[in-house]
Amino acid sequence: MEMSAEENALSAAQNGDAEAFQRLIAPYLRELRTYCYQMAGSIHDADDLMQETLLRVWKGLPGLEQRSNIRTWLYRS
Repeated sequence: MEMSAEENALSAAQNGDAEAFQRLIAPYLRELRTYCYQMAGSIHDADDLMQETLLRVWKGLPGLEQRSNIRTWLYRS
């Protein structure tokens, strides 16, 4: 079975490819930033939350399985 573009990006990101990580999370960034803004109430605090979340996501990539939903995983991080 052939891997999807998202699965390819996840595999590459798990192997340390920062560009693949960017491709993987890019479709969710606007939505995640809006969510962070709603939680924090200020754009500066939202940006801090985004940075912390994306750092946790990057560090946690090895534990993410191919069958996991990226969007759900971002929100849980």
